[in-house]
Order: sequence, then C-alpha cells, then structure tokens
Amino acid sequence: MAQYFFLGSILPPLKIGSKVGLFFEDLMELFRDNMGPSDLEKVVLIRRYIDLKNVWQLLKKRPLDPRGNLTEKELDEALLNREGLPQYLFDYFEEYESLEEQLRNYSKVFIQFFKKMDKTQRGFLKFYFGFEREWRLILAGYRSKKLGVDPAKELQHEDLSDPLVAQILAQKDAPFFEFPFGYEELDEKLKEVIGDPKRQYEAMAAFRFNKIAERVQDDPFSIDYILGYFIQLMIVEDGNVLNEKEGNQNLTEIVKGNNV
Repeated sequence: MAQYFFLGSILPPLKIGSKVGLFFEDLMELFRDNMGPSDLEKVVLIRRYIDLKNVWQLLKKRPLDPRGNLTEKELDEALLNREGLPQYLFDYFEEYESLEEQLRNYSKVFIQFFKKMDKTQRGFLKFYFGFEREWRLILAGYRSKKLGVDPAKELQHEDLSDPLVAQILAQKDAPFFEFPFGYEELDEKLKEVIGDPKRQYEAMAAFRFNKIAERVQDDPFSIDYILGYFIQLMIVEDGNVLNEKEGNQNLTEIVKGNNV
C-alpha cells in the first residue's frame, strides 16, 4: 500500500464550523500531482457518488454540486450518449420514462450503487459507502416516525431481508424511534437540538465527520487517511456554505432520502 508522507504532512487540520485552509480544487490538484492511478481511481469513485446525486439534481432542475467528476454539460452528454456513467443508471432511465416516475423511484439508483460498492470495494471505501448507506436509512426511519408515516414507503425499494432495513421496519408501531447500535450518539445529539433543523443538520455533519476521523486517524500517511480527509473536507465545506434557509432545506432533503 502506498504511503503519502508528503500529502499527510501538508494537509491543514479540519474542524466543523471553521474555515478550510485548503479548497476542494486545490486538494484535487495535490492528488493529481502526488497520487498513483489506482488511488486516484478511488477518488473518482467518491466523486461518482456525487455524479449520481447530480443526476437527481438535474431531474429536479436544481444547481449541481461542482465536486463531481462531470460538469453539467458532461452529465447531459453522458445521459444522451449512454456512456461515462454506470450502466444501471441507463437501465433505470429505460425502466422509468416519465419524469414523475424517475423522481419517485430514484432511490433505486443509489441502492444499486451501494450494492456494487459493497461487492467490489474493501478497506476504507467499503466502510465509507456502507456508512453512508446506513445513516441515510436510519434517518429515513427517524423521519418516518416523526411524521407518523409507514417507513415501508420510504424504503420500498430496499432489500426487506437486510437486517438494518428489517430493524427499521419493525419499529413501525413503536412509540419512538430507537437508533441502532453504534448510532446512539447521533440519537442524543438530535434530541438536544430537536425543533431546530439547522442545528440538526450540523449535528449529523459532525457525527459523520467524527466517524470518519475515528476510522483513519491512526495513520496520517495512508491512502485511507487521505480519502477520509477528502470526504471530511467536503463535509466542512458543505456546512460553511449553508445559511439557515439552505440548512433547513438540506436537512429536509436528507431525511426524505432525496439528497442522497
């Protein structure tokens, strides 16, 4: 495994709520100058996740996240020519032709993405994509309980035999939503800021940031640390650009499972 002593030694510290000392494009330039092809491909996979979220944004006619691999023009061309994006995305558009159906069922695209990542990745990327899937499923269940709706509707395309999905669905008639093992801290943090969507969003961002730190902090010169830093930088950047109105909207989208 490659060691990145130069990158690990120059990356400025990150902290939720603080300004970043290194912007996304600067970090990408450092990656391109100092990382090997196989490790750069891991960065591409993380950005591919953003590409898929940006396709959702295109369908909703909303601004795109500029940190994906593809620009808006490149995304349009990829969708038109059926190349440059995963085949299951193109199959999805073959299955659902109307915009209404595409919007209603887009979670299927992310289910396919996470399944593929679970099968093909190992180490940090396997952890990261599994973690992203988990906390979004949990928030879908949390939101369903708060609104008094059946979580089966939110999770209609998920594998119902999956233990986490089954645990969430089993709470349909419970008096309150019980967070799974490992997410008790998030439960407590959300309770502390209940009724304040902006602070709830910040609590979730901090939880994600800290979980990644716990995973990679022991070896600051490893590829896992570099990838973790990359994701943490995006989390901090997201928090810095959100004003209160955007924070409320972003929280709503996340817990609906739309901003995934």
